[in-house]
Amino acid sequence: MNYQTLFYSDAAPRVLDVKDRKRVARQIMGVINAYTDFKTEPLACLDVGSSSGVISYHLAKYFNRVEAIDVDKKAIDTAKKVYKRKNLKFLVMDAEKMSYRRALFDVVVLNQVYSFVQSDVCLMNEVWRVLRKGGICFFSARNKFAIIEGQYNYPFLSWLPKSVSNFIVRFFRLGSQFIGNYRSYSELKDLVKRFKVYDYTLEIIKDPEKFGFSKLRVFSKVASFIPLRLFYPFIPNYIWILEK
Repeated sequence: MNYQTLFYSDAAPRVLDVKDRKRVARQIMGVINAYTDFKTEPLACLDVGSSSGVISYHLAKYFNRVEAIDVDKKAIDTAKKVYKRKNLKFLVMDAEKMSYRRALFDVVVLNQVYSFVQSDVCLMNEVWRVLRKGGICFFSARNKFAIIEGQYNYPFLSWLPKSVSNFIVRFFRLGSQFIGNYRSYSELKDLVKRFKVYDYTLEIIKDPEKFGFSKLRVFSKVASFIPLRLFYPFIPNYIWILEK
């Protein structure tokens, strides 16, 4: 467990932005629905790194049962008070050592989580363990070699040695230290090698409206003029469905 994630909602208050979180939830369901032709209503879903609970609350409209976990107790306590559904449960839990039994969930949502844990390998082993055979994981992952780092919106920040990134974050008063342990595309593929990977990244960029990614409209126009495959190693965020 990464100590910094215990107070992530304080360090990154945008996770409490209801409008933005609803948009992300719609995107997640857009990708899940594009992958599968079966109904999600009878299924059990686990939302890992749920934070404020907005996304989990939205997901609960589409699944029979949603459990949402996070190590950030403050965020979970807030979610319990604000977002209530009979089929939704919020729990303070370390995603690297879940208390669930094996093969309990049909769907796991892992949205921008891997880079904020102590061991992403332990995290993915746990996701594999709690997924049922044939189950899927929505996996959204920031890229180490994105030109603009997505957390602080500074260029090349995740490319730099951690000591330099820490200095920049402190110098510009963005926080006490740089939060995030990113992987490159090839390193991410190695991280999820136990799964069958369905990559939706380029499809989303080319047709964002299909998946609810309205903010990418401008990029879809550019994508029609450039060979996206050449720039794939520098795409800021990858969107994959992982099948067990």
